[in-house]
Amino acid sequence: MKAPVLVCLNLQRGCVAAGSPSYVPRAAYVLPSILACLGWARRQRLTVVHVHSADVAGEWSYPVAGCEPRVSEHLLHKRSRSFFLHRQFESGALRGRDALVVGFLSDRDGIAAAFDAVRTGARLAFISDAISASAASGQAPSAVDAVVNSILGDVAHLTHSADILEREFAIAPSIESLGLERAKE
Repeated sequence: MKAPVLVCLNLQRGCVAAGSPSYVPRAAYVLPSILACLGWARRQRLTVVHVHSADVAGEWSYPVAGCEPRVSEHLLHKRSRSFFLHRQFESGALRGRDALVVGFLSDRDGIAAAFDAVRTGARLAFISDAISASAASGQAPSAVDAVVNSILGDVAHLTHSADILEREFAIAPSIESLGLERAKE
């Protein structure tokens, strides 16, 4: 079995800048966990895939400071809700690989990816303290994140960064070796 990939979803400046159309209100809260997971994956020599939304334009489209893709890492620009529909996932280069997911979710792209993972037979583990959703009108950001995590937990795995970061492996871990289980069956 191949080691999982770390998917860094929408780590773009627009998500951390108030006033941007793609602003994520709790970005500052989850960014330290995102950076820790990214650093951990790099030390473990996991494949890192940065997925940026092609809908974000101009200065908002650049990577968040500290989250810039390295030359050895993949950078995909998605035009659909789910990164599984990107040609590199569809072509087989990344197909069938389990993935740990961190980053900023729009109201639907994390959920779309979770359902597409089920469709393609891949398994996703969302790092719950390293993901946050964009604002929903009239709703508290923490409530939106709680609802998104609940939905993701029904179709994917959920874990906390502390469960990942405490592990140092000689070889990259599989989802099973991390002891992840579905949040709900």
